[in-house]
Amino acid sequence: MRLSNEIHSALYDEDIAGLEQIIKKVGAEAAFGVFLTEDFSGRRLIHYMENYPSGLREYRTGIHPEFLALALKYDPELKLGRRLRYLHVCDSFLGRMSVGRFRRTRMAPVSGIDQESVVKFRKLILDSAPAEEKILMQKLCLIKGEYHSKPE
Repeated sequence: MRLSNEIHSALYDEDIAGLEQIIKKVGAEAAFGVFLTEDFSGRRLIHYMENYPSGLREYRTGIHPEFLALALKYDPELKLGRRLRYLHVCDSFLGRMSVGRFRRTRMAPVSGIDQESVVKFRKLILDSAPAEEKILMQKLCLIKGEYHSKPE
């Protein structure tokens, strides 16, 4: 089976452990560098993780915290801008949860995505960042209250 087919199959089945095994087997550069479509759109693994389940299923798109946790761990080209965007999505989701609005959140409608998993993903974003980026991200965080991070 081709690498792109293996990755696409793991994404479609929401197989986090299987996808991590593929990344470890072929290496992060190969796994995140392969094109997953043949339509010349240039979509790679990170695009599917950020826009899950767009391209896989016919319903609403949004980020998938467990897939993106793999990206934070393995993607060699993950930059500050993407990390800030993930923090913004988490902050928006948590802000809407605190006022009881669940519509229009950018979290993927998969099982297990709740306030606790989003807080855990948010913490992972900050913990996996280099020291300078972490301080900058903490200063730029949008949410107030119990989830707001204090700069070190």
